[in-house]
Amino acid sequence: MAFAFSVSTKEILEQVIREPRFRAITTIPVFSWIPISTIAIAYMIFLTSSYYYLQGQLPIALTIAINGFSIYLAFTPLHDATHRTVSGNRVINDILGTISCFMLLPGITTRIYRYLHLEHHRFTGNKDKDPDEIYVATPALLSPFVLFFPDIVWSVWYLRHWASRPIGERLEFSLGIAVYVGWHAAWLISPYAMEFVLLWVLPQRIGVWLVLYFFARIQHPENVTWEKAPFQTTVHIKTNKISHLLMLGQTIHFIHHLLPSVPFYRYHKAWAAGKILFEQQNIPQRSFFTPAKNIILPMAENAHWIDVSVQSVIDIAQGIKSYEFVPLLEGNTLPPYSVGSHIDVYISDKIIRQYSLCDPSTNGDSYRIAVKCDINGRGGSLALHETVFPGKTLKISKPRNNFPLNTEAQEYVLIAGGIGITPILSMAYKLHQLGKKFSLTIAARSEKMLAFASTLASSPFADRITYFFDNESTDERFSADAVVGKWFEGKELYMCGPSGFMSSIVSAARENSWPDTFIHSETFVSRNLGQLENLPFEVKIASSGKVFQVAADEFLIDVLNRNHCGVPCSCTQGICGSCITPVASGEIEHRDAILTDTERAAGDQMCVCVGRARGGRIVLDI
Repeated sequence: MAFAFSVSTKEILEQVIREPRFRAITTIPVFSWIPISTIAIAYMIFLTSSYYYLQGQLPIALTIAINGFSIYLAFTPLHDATHRTVSGNRVINDILGTISCFMLLPGITTRIYRYLHLEHHRFTGNKDKDPDEIYVATPALLSPFVLFFPDIVWSVWYLRHWASRPIGERLEFSLGIAVYVGWHAAWLISPYAMEFVLLWVLPQRIGVWLVLYFFARIQHPENVTWEKAPFQTTVHIKTNKISHLLMLGQTIHFIHHLLPSVPFYRYHKAWAAGKILFEQQNIPQRSFFTPAKNIILPMAENAHWIDVSVQSVIDIAQGIKSYEFVPLLEGNTLPPYSVGSHIDVYISDKIIRQYSLCDPSTNGDSYRIAVKCDINGRGGSLALHETVFPGKTLKISKPRNNFPLNTEAQEYVLIAGGIGITPILSMAYKLHQLGKKFSLTIAARSEKMLAFASTLASSPFADRITYFFDNESTDERFSADAVVGKWFEGKELYMCGPSGFMSSIVSAARENSWPDTFIHSETFVSRNLGQLENLPFEVKIASSGKVFQVAADEFLIDVLNRNHCGVPCSCTQGICGSCITPVASGEIEHRDAILTDTERAAGDQMCVCVGRARGGRIVLDI
């Protein structure tokens, strides 16, 4: 079953995914030295301690503890391999994951554990559908009986879902169990049975207990489900740097659940990229031994729109108009907002667009947005330009702020590309009001296409503005390196504009020693996917030739699972990439946020959790 997040939840996650730094964070090389080294170190620790014990140079208690830790250490590469973040090559990724898994559960493969783990991601907190919920919900006195025996718990869970799994996976599971049982039997009937128990059986139980305690039991508050509260299903563990290192970054395990395409050694970079948004989401906090308290769950989203009247429509630049909205009923006021906020404008049943609010000084009397007409876009801006005039009634949402301004810094660098001036302009006014030091750099195609040109020229901070125009013949061209400058403590960067423009600024900032946590950007995401018309279509499986019908009200992933095709899936929202599947032919209607424009244009892969065919038939190369 697929489900829909609240608009604000999905919007926040897509905002992070579309952030210029995110693509680099999730680009995985074929051979990544960190996970490979982690696997090698785990085996090296285990073999070394076992050797010194057998030589009589290491006491048995210490040997068991060391070997238990090495088994715990081996879990992290397996954990990442389920999301294909160990290697950019899927075959190599799964081989490395299986090698890691051999220390914990010999015979079990990455593919088998992937199914169990992604079901946990997909249904976190659901007592009936989450295979790991038992580790969270079991009372403390009984918890050792489940934390020490995940092999039994997971096997029983898999067998309960046996009928829904692909035949090939069932055979692989059966072979894995046979190897696992045979492994134990072979050692236990051998002359080395005692050494086997001391060096592996007991450490294995310690290792898996550590895994389940640190990766499951203390990570997920009980009775909080992913379907209803994604930001509250996984905690932020507050601890010291040594503990954070020993947990291999899992103190911010919530990053893994929200953005599973990020490998463990880059969690901190994902946190930096989305920190300003994540900190607003009431993510529960706890310590190692004290559970999270007073968890704030999200309130049901208010689906009611605000009726407004269009007070004015003004041409403020070539191809750009500003729109002023006032309450429809006289005497009413609009909700207040902070700089960086935006609203949704309901243009038609199938068109909803997001626009930054430009002037926070109106105190609820009116809202102002600016819209650039893109004749090659998706139709929203064109519809506004052609059909919205003074006196027209529109529906808008309450303001939301995914781009808040930190007013505690000492100095600010503001950069706007084209229509990206809209949120940056309100920031400039706010910083001037607070007496803060800042510079504002604006890049536009030409002076005629500069939004708010007269407002900027007459602003009280006009002397702090530097302009760059593409059509000017001058030796002074826009240089991201020169604009961002060197970073120092107390300096922050805010930017808005086209993705390529912002990517160049991020690269320049990093070269000038800017930490990621002080680089802030905004990229709007489409909200109207839910309003797209669903067409029925056929899906053909290339390997078997089987054809299945996908009704207009069905998700492709559900049809695949129902027919034992076994495509892994985690988020069901098109934001993690777990279900990206090769496409042999057919016209794809992409509805995800993870694939780039280039990848979409190639037409050879899709996220089957949200993607569809545009009618007709699509052939999956599986």
